Amino acid sequence: MFYQLAIEGGMERMRFVMQQSDSSAMLSGFVEIFTGFWSRDTLLLRRIHGIAAIDPEFGAVLEARNERRRMAATRVVSVLGKSAEGKDADERINALYSLTSFEFYSSIMEVNRDHGEAARLIRAIVEKAIL
Repeated sequence: MFYQLAIEGGMERMRFVMQQSDSSAMLSGFVEIFTGFWSRDTLLLRRIHGIAAIDPEFGAVLEARNERRRMAATRVVSVLGKSAEGKDADERINALYSLTSFEFYSSIMEVNRDHGEAARLIRAIVEKAIL
């Protein structure tokens, strides 16, 4: 199921994003892919996260998928280079990971129902948090 959702959600584009030499393009692509993925079938994703919260085995599978996002966030932060304003790499990785989560996207969409506007807002928040 997760594999099929990833294919349908355009996650294969992540390979191209991770190969970018321009750190701004990499960061932008990373946020764009995840906000686009979360917007694709929000109701199904909300249910998947709900089941994961009460079923430890299913939750472990979902957590393994989320670890891929953390690994990609680590790569993005490493390409961005030296941290700004005293933020260390772990802080920046955790911020990028959290701000590109389904939970964060869903909370933004509860207030702002326009995906494009929500994606721009998340990108702006990510930039403030990690640059």
